[in-house]
Amino acid sequence: MRVSFETKLKHLEKLGADFIGNTPFMEVSGDKREGAKIFAKIEWYNLVGGTIKDRGVYRYVESRPRRS
Repeated sequence: MRVSFETKLKHLEKLGADFIGNTPFMEVSGDKREGAKIFAKIEWYNLVGGTIKDRGVYRYVESRPRRS
């Protein structure tokens, strides 16, 4: 099933920019190193597109004139 570009834009607008650039971190458990904590970026949390291209694409979409 193909999803139209307009449908994708509506989905992006619903999610908003809050998710872009705010990938959370979590502490890695099970590592027994003294004096060090290890954190990992939770990349699968990127709901919009899941790639580093999200910020650029979002800025592009936001810069486009809106249809009335």
